[in-house]
Amino acid sequence: MSDKLNGTESEIIKIVRDRFIKWQSELVDRISQTFLSMTFENRFTLHPRRLKEIAGDEVESLKKYFLTLDSAAAQELGKAHAFEGLGENTILALGKILHQFFFHQFFFHQFFFDKTTAQEFEILRVILKTVDSYLAAYLLGFIKGREDLTLKEQERLRKTVSTVQDR
Repeated sequence: MSDKLNGTESEIIKIVRDRFIKWQSELVDRISQTFLSMTFENRFTLHPRRLKEIAGDEVESLKKYFLTLDSAAAQELGKAHAFEGLGENTILALGKILHQFFFHQFFFHQFFFDKTTAQEFEILRVILKTVDSYLAAYLLGFIKGREDLTLKEQERLRKTVSTVQDR
């Protein structure tokens, strides 16, 4: 998926950025609650106190992504969170939270009352496209981080086995 936006899409993203600041703490709280409920889905090295900080990191990263569409930054955060020990199920839950949050903030009342226009559907499409692009970059970084972590653990294990065999 391309990170480039056309003129209309750029205007929609500006609207989202302006509203995002108002919702930021609510989104951090939702992500934090979900992460805490999934504490045991993560690696044992990740302390539960760190989960709220990670939730804040996620929201800040997404806010910056809406400003810059910088996939590299999202990938780096995903990689960092893989090294910290965030679990796969926790990451999948993050995607679900982001989709539900933006849908609810922008469209729930229109769909509920059957008042959605074509323009509102276009806004939803652009928002979800941007969130999906962010999540794709984040997941790519997470996967690369997990691969790197696995290789490091395998190398450490190989060295340990080699040392034991040499004795």
